[in-house]
This record gives sequence, C-alpha cells and structure tokens, in this order.
Amino acid sequence: MPKTSSPSLVLAAALFAVAGCVAPSGGSGKDTKTAVQRVYALEHADAVELAATLREFLDDAARVEGAPRTRAASYDVQADVDTSSIRLTAPPERVAEIETLITALDRPSGR
Repeated sequence: MPKTSSPSLVLAAALFAVAGCVAPSGGSGKDTKTAVQRVYALEHADAVELAATLREFLDDAARVEGAPRTRAASYDVQADVDTSSIRLTAPPERVAEIETLITALDRPSGR
C-alpha cells in the first residue's frame, strides 16, 4: 500500500513543481546534465528526519508534475548523523530551490 502524504506536504510539493523546481524531462526520461552534490550542515533539525521529509517532498513534487520515475531517481538525499548534515545530489538547475527548502526546514523545533 502506498504511503499517504500529509495534505500540506502535497500542497507544498505542488507549489514547488509549479515554481519549476521539478520539471518533466524531455522525452527520453534521461537527464542531459550531470547531477551535483552538496553538503548542508544543519543547525536545528534532525538530519534523519529532514532527509526523510526532503525525499518525500521531492517524490511528491515529481508525482504532482507528472515527471517520469527517472526524474525522481535523479535526486538523492542522505543524512549524516555524525556531522548533523544532509548530502544532496540533484540536477544543478534545482540545487538553489532545494537549498532554500532545507534552510526553511532547519528551524528550532519549539520544544
């Protein structure tokens, strides 16, 4: 049974897709640009939880956009618990938008 996303995450994914962060590939389903890797040190968020949220978000954004399965596979998000960081592999034209999302999610929890 597929995992159900929260309504707010689906809405955010839709807005993310409309803003151009996830665009369908042109016909072949293969990216013509090489993916880039970035590492983001987190100040507040739990790396494992943030990585899971980003993966779900990127999958939902690709699904909303109607991108082929290979587009969703062009993203990779890994948590590094030891350094409290996120390692992102993504198409270069999408890194800035995803970085903005990481910054927005790296907030104090309010506990």
